[in-house]
Amino acid sequence: MKKWQERPISHLTLIDQFTDAYKQLFQQEAKERGQFIIAGSHLEQTGADRYENV
Repeated sequence: MKKWQERPISHLTLIDQFTDAYKQLFQQEAKERGQFIIAGSHLEQTGADRYENV
């Protein structure tokens, strides 16, 4: 993503649109490798105007 450092802080919440794909990726990788993967946290929408780092 070009110039990501210059984006406003409000853009951080846009990451939530990738939550399901993010979880699916790590679930599939863990299954294929026979491992437990502890993925990093990210902002996830937990309410209408609420985001939590999960």
